[in-house]
Amino acid sequence: MNCIAVFGCLVASLAALRADPAPSTSDPANWQAAEGTPTEQLHGIIDASTRFEIAGDIPSAITTTSAALQRLGRDHYRRRDLERRLIDLHIQSGTLDALIADTSKATSVTSTAVGSWKLLAEIFRLQGKHVQRRDALRAVYKLSPADERVAMELAEIESSLGDQTAAAAIVESSLKRRPNDIDWTLLLATIKVREQQMNSAETLLNALLSTDPDDKFLRTRTASFYESHRMTEALRRLVLAEDPEQKHTGFKTAAMRGSQD
Repeated sequence: MNCIAVFGCLVASLAALRADPAPSTSDPANWQAAEGTPTEQLHGIIDASTRFEIAGDIPSAITTTSAALQRLGRDHYRRRDLERRLIDLHIQSGTLDALIADTSKATSVTSTAVGSWKLLAEIFRLQGKHVQRRDALRAVYKLSPADERVAMELAEIESSLGDQTAAAAIVESSLKRRPNDIDWTLLLATIKVREQQMNSAETLLNALLSTDPDDKFLRTRTASFYESHRMTEALRRLVLAEDPEQKHTGFKTAAMRGSQD
């Protein structure tokens, strides 16, 4: 298909989308009685929100997006995408402050506290307000300590803001549930590096490597960690342990790059 034909198809598709009328009402009650499975109903609400936005009816797009979020469990895989969409719609309408105020009030209600704190954390992340985001994540973690994604985000931001003790406590708690998890172990090693405990970081990673000496992916992740943190000697020791004669060019190249920094 040539460029002119492709462009023609795109124009036709856009015209069809704009011609698709917005729903007659944004009242969430209108969707409670919709036919189909819960998933189909959810997709219908999301589609309606998109059509409202295209039609320029941002308030109705906000209402339908909020209705979709109310149908989702707090750990649903679509939740973060819809939260970002809701935030973007409020930015478009100039009502982000109102969203923050309403969401802050909802944190005092037990049934909506976790979701509300998560939404606030996402707003603050997009705004670059790191301290406020950390505080919101702390509230979520207190209410839902087994939420691995929240725990990881909180540990990362605690560490980046300088509280290595708080970050390490979160990581160590998670490692008790998931011993030898590579992501958690690498995060703990990062904390050790930020505390200038390079030997401790290397010891942690050596212990992890010993659980599966033949795991090439694990060794590559470890090599990348050493390289990114400029731990040249640790990287060299890893290369020599893998290949004493340094015949494997992949690790040899990594070691050479590290020695040149």
